[in-house]
Amino acid sequence: MADTAACPTHPNEPVTGTCARCGAFFCALDSRIVDGKVYCHGCAARPDVDWLEGFKQKYWGRRDGWAWLFGISVPFQVLAAIGLALEAESRPLAPFTLLSAIAGALWWLKVRAARWLVLLPLLGSGAYLSITVHPAMIAAMFLPVLITLVVVTATRTKLFFEIEVGREEVRKLWDLYANNQVARHALAMGIAGLLIWPFAPLALLCGVVGFLRVDPEARPPIGRKGSAIAGVVLGCAGMIIATVAIMNGFR
Repeated sequence: MADTAACPTHPNEPVTGTCARCGAFFCALDSRIVDGKVYCHGCAARPDVDWLEGFKQKYWGRRDGWAWLFGISVPFQVLAAIGLALEAESRPLAPFTLLSAIAGALWWLKVRAARWLVLLPLLGSGAYLSITVHPAMIAAMFLPVLITLVVVTATRTKLFFEIEVGREEVRKLWDLYANNQVARHALAMGIAGLLIWPFAPLALLCGVVGFLRVDPEARPPIGRKGSAIAGVVLGCAGMIIATVAIMNGFR
């Protein structure tokens, strides 16, 4: 039948299959593959089918914490630049601070050039201080530059600036922001519970809940089984350590 039937949408095209969700016939012109399954265009656009695209659109063009930080810091940086300019010794640093304010404002306004412009004040001030104060000052700028580079190249930043990213990048971001956060918290609290004992039972509880939530067949799939198990193990270890310490204290 697939060789002779005509597509309902494109009568001149032969049917090539049926939608994995609604069962409708489609041709090569109106089918789409999502996570290894073939859907018609209508079903493929649904957020419960192409959940990665739905997650991507949730953050597309929307400001994140870094955008707010850059935007809020602009007036303070302008005031700092004015203050530096009033003192002869610090006057050479005023242009770098003003440039940082300009870069922050452009970042807030979603001007793509701001992604790399924010690095210039750090590099410029580091180079100036290494020449005028001490060569080791350039090393002090390594961590701020590294953090800024991570922010500039982050998938979340690209989505804010409406820069297209691959599905694998979106999947990693989804795994970080949305995939079984209870299991993720279980791992974090399990690590903390080894030193701060009240976190240990919380890690155990979150680990159990996170493990029960794991469902690879769900849409979207719910994973992080390893994080949930680690949370349970670390939570138990934290409680054992706390119990031994308390018993030794009584003795």
